[in-house]
This record gives sequence, C-alpha cells and structure tokens, in this order.
Amino acid sequence: MAEEEVEVLRSIYGDELIVEKDFADNTSPIVLSMKMRPTLLKSQCTASIQTIIELPVQYPKISPKVYLRQQRGIDESNVNILQKNIEQYIGTNIDMPILYDIFQIVQKFVETEQDFPCSVCPICLDGFSAKTIAFCTSNCDHYIHQNCFVRYINYTKDEIKRELNEWPEDMKSRVDQVLKCPVCRTPLNGQDLSIVDHASVTLDEANIDIEKFEFNWDEWRAKLKELQPIFERQKAKGGLIDPEKERNRYLIIDDIMDLTHPSSI
Repeated sequence: MAEEEVEVLRSIYGDELIVEKDFADNTSPIVLSMKMRPTLLKSQCTASIQTIIELPVQYPKISPKVYLRQQRGIDESNVNILQKNIEQYIGTNIDMPILYDIFQIVQKFVETEQDFPCSVCPICLDGFSAKTIAFCTSNCDHYIHQNCFVRYINYTKDEIKRELNEWPEDMKSRVDQVLKCPVCRTPLNGQDLSIVDHASVTLDEANIDIEKFEFNWDEWRAKLKELQPIFERQKAKGGLIDPEKERNRYLIIDDIMDLTHPSSI
C-alpha cells in the first residue's frame, strides 16, 4: 500500500519529490523528502522547509516519522508549532494513508509565511518587515536585508583587495577571492552578486532619519542573553579568535630569565 501511495505522490509532485529506498533490504524504510515552498511565489524571498517523511515497513499500521529540516525564513518557534500540528494529525489518523496530507499541511504553513521572513537578518540581527527589502541567496536560501547584503559584499571585496596588496606577487594566489554566503560560507553565484550592482545605485543611506531612531535596549539585552550560551559554547570549543592572543602566538622574547640558574644579588 505504501508503494502505491508513493507512486501517486510521484505523479503529483514529479521530480520535486525525492524517494529513497534500499531495495536489497526488505526491512529498510522508504524515505520521502521534498522542499516545500508556496505554490504561487509573490517574490524571490519565500519561506521554505525541507520535509522528510520516513515510512516504516508496516506503514500505515505504524505511523510515519516526519522531520522538518533547513527551514528558511521561518523561526524555530514556528517550526516547533508546525511539528506539533503534524504529530497531532498523525496521532488522530493512525492506519490511514496520510502522506499527501502531511505535505499539504507544510505547504499551507509556508504559504502563510511568504510575505516576508519571520527570522532575523544574520548580519544586523534585526527582523524583517513589509518595509524592508529582503534578499535570498539562490544556492542556500538564506535571508538577509538587501542593504546589509550590499554592505557585506562591498566590505568583503575591500578586504580581498587589502590582502592582495599586502601579499607579494608570487603569493597572491593564496588569497581566497571567492565571495561566500555570510551564514554558511557557500560560494555566491552571479545571480546573487548581480543584486549588488543594482542595489548600490538605489541604496540611499540619507533616507534614514537618525533623529527618529530609538534603540530598543530591552530587546537588545534579551537577544544578548539568548546568544550568550552560544558564545560560551563557541568559546569553549575554540571557535572564537582572540586577536591579541593570535598576535603573540609566534612572538619570541629575547629577554628570558633562566630560572634554573638564578643570578646572585
């Protein structure tokens, strides 16, 4: 029965649906995966979730397991709500063919999130709204404020130029000149970078009224408290670079006192 239901899903979703099965092992589960996006795209930046459904051999008598991965433009709290809704639906429909329904639950969820991402910009840590222009990387689907993305690319280009000027001619090839996503370091393609030239023309920082700007200290302190455990974890694993420590790593000091033969006073 599971194979028949999977074939129906293939006919509906086509190549978007990925089916994995070890046919040499009859006890291995069938795994379905698909990136769920809104059916009608209002803009380039749309929410998406990689939905993975694992079917046990005894499906539908034994309920499938659903995993939500690589959510883009949706914060973790909303994903947890979606996960609970799916689990509740599965619990009330035991021994029923529900694979299409599961995909549709995720589909309807992402369609409600498509106006603008509800996550935060990874560069400025500020949220998105209908007033801000969001940019989405094409290879890895990470959401960034367009203005922040333009500044990030320009800053990175300047840093590459600086490094090239510091290295001798025969060693310039060692400088990494690939522009990468600020979140996952995936190389950016021409489509991603084309927005920089266009946006740099229309980017007008003078439109920002500094006098009307009010910094939300309570929100900043809450975000700082939220990120502190991540900071401590990265620090414990050596993931943070101490500039002063790195600067003195290979520092050789000539004036070293020989403690094994102290001089008499």
